[in-house]
Amino acid sequence: MAIATDPTTCAAIKLNDSLNLGLGEWFIDTQQGIPYVQTILGKKNPNINQIRGIFRSAILQTPGITSIRELNVNYNPGARTLVYDFAAVNNVGAIILGGNNPFIVKTPISGGT
Repeated sequence: MAIATDPTTCAAIKLNDSLNLGLGEWFIDTQQGIPYVQTILGKKNPNINQIRGIFRSAILQTPGITSIRELNVNYNPGARTLVYDFAAVNNVGAIILGGNNPFIVKTPISGGT
């Protein structure tokens, strides 16, 4: 088993873990996690702005993440499905693309672009 030491890879792994952890799922600390059942999928008409805020907060609280370039959250109440994607910037300038699909790490931003 390889150990991740690159800051960007570590941030991507932490983001993936925190966004896939449902509130109350971790027996050691049931206060951690995204409230998927309590706030999102368990409601008939969840507040999309509240959901977006939950994801924004979870992403920005991840060690190594400095900002969010883009965050899209869409909920289909008929199918009770949530689709999200984002582009976050870490402290070395790399862009981490994530969401319901596999996470992708892009090279660091050059020249402030």
